Formats: sequence, structure tokens, C-alpha cells
Amino acid sequence: MYKSLEYLLKKYPFFLDKKEESNFTKTKKVFNNRLQDINNDLFKVYLAGKLEKHLLIWKVQEQPHYFDIYFHVSFDYIKSVEIIRNYIKISSQEIKLDDGTTKIVEFKEEVDEVIYVETFEYEDEINKFEYLYEGYSQTIIPEDKYKINVETYEEYSLTKGFPENNQRYGDEYDHDYSLDAFGILYNIPRKQYITVNESQYSKTEPPYNNQTTEDDYHYLKRILYYIEHLHDTPLPVLEIYKLFGIKAKMLNRERLIARMIDIERHMVDGEYNREWIPQRWEHKDQWCNKDDEQLFFLANVNNPSPVQGQKFTFDFKVLDSLAKEIWNTQSYNLINEEIFEDSETPFLIVPYINNNVVPNLILYSDKKWTLNTDDINHENAIFNFKLFKNIEEIEQDLIITKGIYEVGENDIVSEEILITVRGCNTADWYVNPIGGNDKNKGTTKTTAFKTVDKALSNVNGEKNIITLMSGEHSLSKAYQITNDTNIITCPNDDVIIWCETPTFFRVMQDRKLYLQNVTLRHNCGLLYAKDTLFTNNNNVNTSLDVKVHKKYNMVETKISNFIIPEDLIYSDKYTITGKLVTTEDTAINDEEIDLYIDEELQSTVTTNENGVFTFNNISFMDTDTHNFQVKHNDHKSNDGKNYCRCESETVSRKVGIMPTTLTANVSNETKLTNVLTEENREIHALIKSFKIKDHNNKIAPGKLQLIENKSILETIDTTNKFNYIPQTTGVHEYTLKYIPDYGYEAKTITLTTTVVKTNVVIRIDNRQQYYSLKDTITVKGTIETEDGFALGYGVLKIGFSSQSNIDHHNGIYSKTFTNPGLGLYTCTVSYVENSFFKAATKNYSFTVIEVETLVQDITRSGEHQDVIILDEIPNDLSNYGANDLILVPSGNYKQLLLQDTLDTTELTDDDMILLNDDSNELDVLIIEIDEEED
Repeated sequence: MYKSLEYLLKKYPFFLDKKEESNFTKTKKVFNNRLQDINNDLFKVYLAGKLEKHLLIWKVQEQPHYFDIYFHVSFDYIKSVEIIRNYIKISSQEIKLDDGTTKIVEFKEEVDEVIYVETFEYEDEINKFEYLYEGYSQTIIPEDKYKINVETYEEYSLTKGFPENNQRYGDEYDHDYSLDAFGILYNIPRKQYITVNESQYSKTEPPYNNQTTEDDYHYLKRILYYIEHLHDTPLPVLEIYKLFGIKAKMLNRERLIARMIDIERHMVDGEYNREWIPQRWEHKDQWCNKDDEQLFFLANVNNPSPVQGQKFTFDFKVLDSLAKEIWNTQSYNLINEEIFEDSETPFLIVPYINNNVVPNLILYSDKKWTLNTDDINHENAIFNFKLFKNIEEIEQDLIITKGIYEVGENDIVSEEILITVRGCNTADWYVNPIGGNDKNKGTTKTTAFKTVDKALSNVNGEKNIITLMSGEHSLSKAYQITNDTNIITCPNDDVIIWCETPTFFRVMQDRKLYLQNVTLRHNCGLLYAKDTLFTNNNNVNTSLDVKVHKKYNMVETKISNFIIPEDLIYSDKYTITGKLVTTEDTAINDEEIDLYIDEELQSTVTTNENGVFTFNNISFMDTDTHNFQVKHNDHKSNDGKNYCRCESETVSRKVGIMPTTLTANVSNETKLTNVLTEENREIHALIKSFKIKDHNNKIAPGKLQLIENKSILETIDTTNKFNYIPQTTGVHEYTLKYIPDYGYEAKTITLTTTVVKTNVVIRIDNRQQYYSLKDTITVKGTIETEDGFALGYGVLKIGFSSQSNIDHHNGIYSKTFTNPGLGLYTCTVSYVENSFFKAATKNYSFTVIEVETLVQDITRSGEHQDVIILDEIPNDLSNYGANDLILVPSGNYKQLLLQDTLDTTELTDDDMILLNDDSNELDVLIIEIDEEED
């Protein structure tokens, strides 16, 4: 609403605008401030008509010098709160007089010190504020003054001071005299005190009070107590309250007791009503005599709205018309079946639940009857009671009614009492420490508050049951219980309330605090409240403190030697160790230790016999900063010791990236090639091999990029090989860049190499240097790189004076020449230079002659020897050397050509064998042998 109104105001005319140049601002100083003061004063008048005061300050002091100041504010839409301490500051100064002497002069200065200030947002809808100031003074009773300034979003400003003036001065320290007006109405004047000496301070009301008038807080409490307990209560009821402790709120007083009224009430226009006839019960002046037959049966329950699992107790009174308790003067003798008169025994009572008699149960009027909500199945129930003088009357009544509740003409019964059971699922407020939010409404489990403080601040007289949902709750401070409060849990929920101080709650006078299935914890002190009611029945305004004493402490423990490696590396495994000991450094074994990383449970181990715990194989797949903490939970050991929980300090560590190393094998000179194969990779690939390893000598995952002049030439996985081969000659500088996977260190190195073209080697297989005219001449051979790899790329030419292209697939070529004619020929095989390979040329010379038989080299071994004439062809030619001439002079010549073979099976007599050496040059070309030649 506030924001919406602010938005709408912006759309109004300029005179409502609050800018400095607007008409609104210009006229504000003239009359608007006065109007605001009037509005504020009217609001104060409105508050004066309210008995419950919205702004209170009071002091609680139980010992000299130490005191607590309480501040209470309850307004709608509180905007800001400011608490100020006013004190006298004394300072001294040395001054020099006219006679030359010096004098110390003291100066007193009044100082306002802001001790607390807080501003709230409109959306928070803050309607209640409480603050406790714990102080110490040099004097027994503090002399400082305190005041609180409150401003609301409804533009109201209020101030209250303390201690209050004993007489009216017209400032913020005056009493709230509207309370005195209420006191006059109920004939309850403000108390006046006498001045006592310091030794009597502890006995003042309240303790350590040196004021002569009652402060507003205690005066208000006294008026409220009177109105709640005593106001408009008939005098007989007041007597019953004094005699029997039955409060004025008896359930059936409207029908019975309330009729016993004061005679002074029977007035007409201020004069006694003479026509009024006193009734039997109007006994203030005892006008009527006691009638034994006129009985009043009263039943009362101490807790008409018990919480699930809580007890509730009925008590009974039987009164005569003079409001005096009477006894049963008639008892029944079961043996003689006679009624004994004048015996004083309790009356007999038969209880009914939901109109059905409780079987086999008879109550006595002088005894109490206590039940638990279990007895009524945790459901609402109606109770009725019948009063009898003897068992015979009971038996007769049960026969007639058959156990069903019926009221006969002469039956003495109590009024109906309704017991309303409240459970954990029907509470007024809910608190969820995990999923709750203090900005929620808090009225259901799905809209639960987050903190106990928020729920307690919403408790009032009607809505006073808080369900704490499972988990660990915390109190910011000891909370003051100013209304009856019930804090419960569901049966199977484990609930702990933590508090920084041993005192959890301060139950104020005439207030009750009920705790069910709740564990209070301060440090190692535990107090389990299974079904506990704390009631403050003190006659003075002193709180009943609910605290955890040291005698409930468990064995205190601590974590020592908590060691986490300093340098954490991505994906590496580490060990975390520590030790669990008592506060006396005694090792504790067989206790579980939880490791939390970033507040999440990671692992649990058990301490060894030396109290040492070890977490192994801790690794991280990120490079973030992590927080480490180990915790030990409460545990009862096998030897019966209760060990208290403890936790280590939180240690932060930054996980570093995995270090890497990058190397590559690049030759100083790299030879070009057109095709890269696995066979020539070691020669022609730019990067022959590389290594990218982490500090564990494992291959680092990621990508590798080969870059030249900012251009990416090739990208591969770190597990693959580079296939890039240079394209141009010259000096090249490359960048090899490692692009890591997450968690690894990036690397970059520079590679330099000189790129050159590859030499080509041409080989001609022909060895024959002489051919006959009859022969077909085929020139053949191979072409390969200088590194011995067959070359099928580029242009190969062959010819004599002119050349033509020839196929050289797989590095093999062949060219056939026919009928070249007689003469000397030179055949040239040449490779044309290209982008990758240099030019190459190879010549082959041969002579074409006219000849019958031509025999070629068959041994290729040895050295030249003389001509040898044999009678027959030898089987073994290994003993002959190159250029040896072997003549076999028998038989006829054959036209036989043997090329590079040791096979002599085709040779016969008269064949000529010409041996040639490795130079492919023949010293003796041909020998013609006939019978007439040597």
C-alpha cells in the first residue's frame, strides 16, 4: 500500500509534489509542520484512551550496579527506532589565576549517546519491537537517563523517557497520566514510595528503586491484573479466591457464584432499593441461615486447552450458600447396608466424557483428577460430573441412565467443561529453520517463520502455541516471555534450540512457558524438556529464568592438528587429517568425524586409538576456493561417556590448475612433400612428435593448435598426431598452443624450421651398352625422393634430343624405343621441378651395332683378368672376375643374350662369355672366333 500510494502521488498536480521547488515544499515551513504536529498530538490523545500502552520503558535490577533496561514498542508499520542514553560528562581543565597559582576547574556537560538505532522497510510490516540494554553504573542505582524515539510510516513520532519524573514537568520523562485516569475508574491510585537509605534498596518495590512514584510499566501491570482477576468480581467469589485459590474465572460462576452480589449494588438513583428482597445466596450480611440441602458443586480444570501430550487436572469444591466448604455427613455401610449420619467424608463424584460414564471410576470431592490428552485420544472432549453422597445413589443412577449422562430433578451436577486439545498440526505459529522465512505469515507449515524470535514476537493472549519443525533452531538472546506461551514439536521430530547464553527464556510474573519434546542447548550443556511447564508465581516482578546449568554438560571435545595441504591441484588426490581430543588433550577413539566441504557432508570416518582421523582420496574437479570443516556430533560411547559435539575452524583453500609441460620434435630443416604417409612422417612432417604431460606424467587432455601468422593450420586432440606438412620453402616460425580441458594449465611454445624442397633421385636399370639392330630397346628404371620413397608425383620426361612425358606411377617408369638405327645414343630421363621437389636428370648412353651374338655380364664380380680359353662351359663362375674373357672354341655361335644372370644352363660350346665390371663399361665388346683365329 505504501509503495502504491507513493506511485499515485507522483501523478497528482504539482502542488502535491515534494520536490524542493514544488509548492508543497514551499508551504511546508509555513503551515504543514504545524498540521503535522496537530496530527501527531491527536494520535497521542487517541493512544491515551487505550489501556494497553504502546511505548514502555522499565528497569529490572537484582543486585547493585548491574541493571537491565527494557524497551517495548508496539505500533503499526514501525519505520525507525532510536535509543539514547543521556548522561553527565565531567571534564576538568587547569587554569592559571591572576596571582600566578593554578586551579583545576571541572565542567559538566550533558551528553546524548545513541546506543541503538534501526530502520525497517515498509514491506516488513514491523509492528512490534523489543530491546534489552544491559548496563553497569558506578552508583548502586544508575543515574543515567534513557529515552526512545519512534517513527512510523504513518508519519507519527513518539518519544518516551526513563526514569520518569516524580512530578509533572511537561517533557518526555513525565508519567503517562492517562493511566492515572484509568486508575481512578477502578479505584487504583498510582503508588507513592518513601525515600530509603542505600542499605534498603534491595527491599524496595521494585528492587533497587529510588523513585517516589510508581513507574508506568508497573502501574499498568497492576491495573491489568486487577481487571483480569479481581474487577467486577462478587465479594463471595473474592473470599473463595482467598480461601481456596479458585480464581474468579470459574466456569460455572455465571449460574451459581455470580449471584452472590454485594448489597450495595441494589441501588436506584443512588438510594437503597427498599423493594429488593434478599435472596438466599446474597449472604454478605448473612441474612439467611445455612441450609444443608442447598449445595453448590463446583468443578474446575487448570488447563482447558491442553497441548497434545499435556496433562490437565480437575479439582472440586462443594459449598453451601455461605460459600463455605462442607463435607458429606452421610456415608453408606456396605456390610450392614446402613447410612451413617454426621460422618465427615468426601462426596462421591461420577465423571462423564462425551456424555458416557467413565467405567469403574469414582472420584472424591477432596481429591484431584489428572488426565493426559492420551486419555481422550488427543481429541476434544466434553466433561460432566455428578455429585453423590453414597455408593447406593450411584448404583441407582447408573441403572436408570444406563451410563448415559442425564440430569434428573434432584441431581447435583457441575457445569459442562470443554477440553480443547491443541496439537503440533493445529498450532498458531510455525517455525522451520531450513525452509522458513521471517517474512512469511507463519500460520501454516508451508508459510512458516525461520526463527524462534519471530514466532515469539507474534505470541499474544489467544495465539500462543508455537510448533517448531525438525532441525536446529537458535535464539538471538534470552527471550522475555510476557504472554503465556507453548512451544511444542511433533512426536517424531528432533528439535534443538541453541542460545549463545545459558539463559534461554525469562518468564515474567504470572506467566507460563510450556515446552514439549524440546532440547535446550548452550555449548555442551543439554536440557531436555519432554513435558515441562515453567510458571512464575513470584509476588514481585522478577523473571523466572529458564537456563541450562553446567551440571548438565557433556564431556567437552575439540579438534586439533587439523591439516589440509596448502597447494591443492585439480584432480589430484589428497589426504586430510586431524585429531579428536578432550579439552584436557586426551585422545578419543572410536568416534565418528564428518568432513564438510562448502557446508556439504562429504565423508565420515572413525578416529583410531590415538584419536586421529584420516580422510583419503579427496580430489576436486574444479579450480574454486573451498571451505573445509570437520565436525564431531554428540555421541554416547560404549563406556557410557557423553561426548559433546565440536567442530574445527573453517579453513579455505584455493584449488590450483594442473601444471603441464609441452615439448615438440621439429627438425632444423624440413623437406617438402606432396603427400604425408606413415612411412615418411618422420622425414616430412613438420612436427615429428610431441609430448603434453601433466605433473603426474600423464597425457594432459585437450586440444593442440598449430598456428602460423595467427592462422590456425591444424587442430588435433592431445592423443592424436599432427599431419601438417609445410607448403612453401624458407624460414618458418610456428606457434604450438595447448588448449587445455578445464583444470589444466595452458601452454604455448615456438617452433622454427627451414623448409626446403626435396631432392629427387632417378635410376636407370639398363646396363647393356650395346644393342644389335634386331633388338628392341626398352629404357626403364625408378624415381624416388632422396629419402628413398617412391615418387609418383610431378612430371617425368624421357627421350634423346627431344623428350616426352612418361608415366611414373609408384615411382616406376619404362619407355621402349624401336629401330633407332646404328650409332651412339644418349637417352635422358629428367624430372621437372615443382613446389615440393627439385629437378633431376639421368642419362643413359648405348650403341647400336650389327652383331651375331651379344652376351652381357653374368657375374659382376672380381677384377679384369687375361683371356681364358676353356674346353667346356664351367659350372661355377665365381672364380672369375669382371672383364674376364672366356672363350669356348667348339661348336657354332648362337644368338644368345644373357642379362645379369649366373645361370649358364643355356650356354653351349662356341658360345662367347663377356664379363663386365660394375662400371657398366665394357673393355672388350665382342670377339668373333673362327677356326683360323687364335
